[in-house]
Amino acid sequence: DSRGAIWITTLGGGLCRFDVKKFNIFTTKDGLSDNELTQVLELQNGNLVILSKGDFAIYDGKNFLQSSDTSLFKDFFVSKAFSSFDKKQIWILLSNENTGEKKIILLENNITKDFSKSYN
Repeated sequence: DSRGAIWITTLGGGLCRFDVKKFNIFTTKDGLSDNELTQVLELQNGNLVILSKGDFAIYDGKNFLQSSDTSLFKDFFVSKAFSSFDKKQIWILLSNENTGEKKIILLENNITKDFSKSYN
């Protein structure tokens, strides 16, 4: 991240943070909604977006803030995510394994917007 830490997602062990001085592990006990994580992206303000297979959380350096609208993720998993060049937006591609349907979600200012109708 911009402060020099290395963040590692795991498929069951939570989120790992390594800096020069120590190694931390964050799990559901620390406020994550899931320990199976897929990706971490940093926003311009330094907050991290932590993606799991069907949800996301925002880490502000102290607390994990859970997504308020999980209905967009119902029956879908996160297949890809990337940030805009200015790191103000996170674009998330969701997929449904059973139907093949895809969704494109924009996360900006902690608010999600569904762009799927423009995509499908």
